Formats: sequence, C-alpha cells, structure tokens
Amino acid sequence: MASDQPETTVECCACHGKGSMAAFVDGAEGGHFDPAIRCGLCLGEKRISATKADWVARGRTHYKARVARGEGVRDCARRLGLRAAELSGMEHGRTDPGRLEAESNAR
Repeated sequence: MASDQPETTVECCACHGKGSMAAFVDGAEGGHFDPAIRCGLCLGEKRISATKADWVARGRTHYKARVARGEGVRDCARRLGLRAAELSGMEHGRTDPGRLEAESNAR
C-alpha cells in the first residue's frame, strides 16, 4: 500500500546541499574549469531522498572493498554477472546496491 506521505529527504552528500560543485569539464573545444556545475546526484535540488542517501552509503562500502581487493570495475562486474555500468551505478548510489550485498553475503 502506497503512503500519502512524501519520502523524507536529506542534504545531498555529494554537493553538501549546495546544488552544484566545482569540476573540470571536458568539451568539444577542450577542457575547462567550471566553478558551479550542477550536482549529478541531486540534479541541483540540494536534497536527495533518504533511500538514495542509503544507496550512496551502501555503494560506497562496496566500492571501498573492491578497491581494497585491487579489483577493477570490469573484472568485478564480470565476476558478479553485471555490466560495468550497472556496478558503477550501484557503487555511486544511482541504483539499489542490494544485488552487491546479496553476492557478498553468499560468499
């Protein structure tokens, strides 16, 4: 049953509630520094859902463990039966990392 209550939101953990961040941007005419590029996680909204914040934290844990093993994204994705883009999305909180945790618990 769907709730009529809106989901709780929290300050974006990527831009720290600013909605933008400084970044080097590569373009057709070469790269440049942009002091205020829109945040890719909150899309400039400054807040994210509590669910997405949870995904970010859980994905970051998997990322750190993968890096500590010295395993690259492609190799890890192949081992888990995922596409590299799927694994990256899970590690960066764009999608639910539950499949990563299920695999870790199966070992």
